[in-house]
Amino acid sequence: MVSIEHMFFGLSFGLSFSLLMEKVNVTKHQIIGTCLLGAIAPDIDWITIFFDKETYFGFKWYSHHSFSHSIIGCLFLGLAFFFLYMGLEKLNICKYINKKTISILIALFVFECLLHVFCDMVTIPGIWEGIPVFAPFSWKRYGGWSFMPWRSYLTIYLAVGSFMTFFFISFIETKMKISKYVLPSVALVLLTFGGYNVLNSKYISQEQWEMKERKLVGDNLYDFTRRLENLSYNYFKIDINYGH
Repeated sequence: MVSIEHMFFGLSFGLSFSLLMEKVNVTKHQIIGTCLLGAIAPDIDWITIFFDKETYFGFKWYSHHSFSHSIIGCLFLGLAFFFLYMGLEKLNICKYINKKTISILIALFVFECLLHVFCDMVTIPGIWEGIPVFAPFSWKRYGGWSFMPWRSYLTIYLAVGSFMTFFFISFIETKMKISKYVLPSVALVLLTFGGYNVLNSKYISQEQWEMKERKLVGDNLYDFTRRLENLSYNYFKIDINYGH
């Protein structure tokens, strides 16, 4: 999955259970920030694409879909998140929070990282042949459970629409009295719909998946997005089928 898809699933999950976390003094802004960071953190290895495509698509520990996409890698990212927050706090960029709250935020961050790994395991294995979940103890790769492409136009536009919806509801909440359950409920519905489509991809072929996307997104929008994708491939000088 691409970053915006990961951000959609991560943020939708966080907002769905935001009321529970607010009961333990975790604010909505902290939830949103932590979920968005955690949802894309494992893709820090994406920077290897600026080295060369052999490194990016390779099997080195710092290649894409390698160590940072493992359970241990997610724990290391959680540790990095802790030190980052403490550093920003000392610079007075982030406000002080107690140990209980920071512990909850770290646990949420690590969970979001693991959710990222799971979502990548659902898509086609590609040239990486899956995800090394148990690295560095074992570099055996798992995943490729469906024919869903590593980027889904359907999920991308669902994510864009969801972010706009979340922002609109949050804006309305500040202007008028509406139930505090509206945002979590909408987030849960969108999360369920997105999750259903991802899991359902296991039972259809890649061609059927693309036909489904065309039907739901529309031919014009689908073709426009495909052209943008091709431009990005050309920019990074990557064969369009290289990572599939």
